[in-house]
Amino acid sequence: MYMKIPIQRARNGYALITVLFSLAILTVLIGSASRLAINHAMVLKGQAVLSSRLTLTKSLLYLAVSKRQGQENSSHIRMVFKGSNYTAIFQDVGGLVDLNTASPDLLSTVLENLGARDPSDIIEKLRAWRRQGYRLLRSEDFARITGLSSAVMRPLSQITTVFSGRRGISPDVAPGTILEILASETGSPEYLASRIPPTYISPASGVNFRVIIQNEDGSMLGSMVIHLPPEFSDIRILSFD
Repeated sequence: MYMKIPIQRARNGYALITVLFSLAILTVLIGSASRLAINHAMVLKGQAVLSSRLTLTKSLLYLAVSKRQGQENSSHIRMVFKGSNYTAIFQDVGGLVDLNTASPDLLSTVLENLGARDPSDIIEKLRAWRRQGYRLLRSEDFARITGLSSAVMRPLSQITTVFSGRRGISPDVAPGTILEILASETGSPEYLASRIPPTYISPASGVNFRVIIQNEDGSMLGSMVIHLPPEFSDIRILSFD
């Protein structure tokens, strides 16, 4: 025997279920909208911070370039900007290993001494990719192309560039780390430079520099590669990290 439910009560029940379901959907939508609003606000804040840092770093760069005029051989430029102390470190990219153009032997020596497995396979992957008409725009892209581990890529990115166009490095402007790697020993810069194989040596750039801007505590504010002709005209930022 079936129990008959009054039509009005059934309608009220359905209406209540519909209202509750609608409220649940509305709660979910409001929650999602709130999360999206918070995420959007965080993205905007992050963009504002990056924009502010970029503006400050560019201002410091042009101040450093201005102070460097007349002292072209100076690699460390100290400056005061709005009451804070900063240092700009200029590194001629000719002293770094160019991942686009370095000779296979030079690149193999660097990779091997940094602990990379099978440097010849890594280099062949890069050369095969380059033969398609491509070139690296950032040193960090090297790992993506070759599959190099991050453990090796981290130190490699500190001593490489894509802006020198050289097959070798200039010992006169190379960091001590590169000289030690290529000479496979330690010592003074002059001694290490004398131990570099002639086939690994190329002239300095003289116009392209990696510039690192440091805060007063030595932490890095920003880094970039710039084109800086001797007459200090036509200054261009080639890349910004």
